[in-house]
Amino acid sequence: TVRDMVEAVIAVCGGKPAIYGAEPLRSDEPTVWQADIEETTALTGWTPRYDLRAGVEKMWNWFRETGAYDNERAA
Repeated sequence: TVRDMVEAVIAVCGGKPAIYGAEPLRSDEPTVWQADIEETTALTGWTPRYDLRAGVEKMWNWFRETGAYDNERAA
């Protein structure tokens, strides 16, 4: 879910905890967001190499190692 992604990014990268429900939902906004890769897997044979947390950690490490993350700008 989107919440799972936000929580994984905060856990790996640090930051303030997310505040859920701070803004009221718009009338056209979905109440449930969850990706399902079963159709992609069936069509292409592709499956993820990493679970969500491991993928976020790998991405975060890449950002830091390559200098793509600029701590000065992020502050």
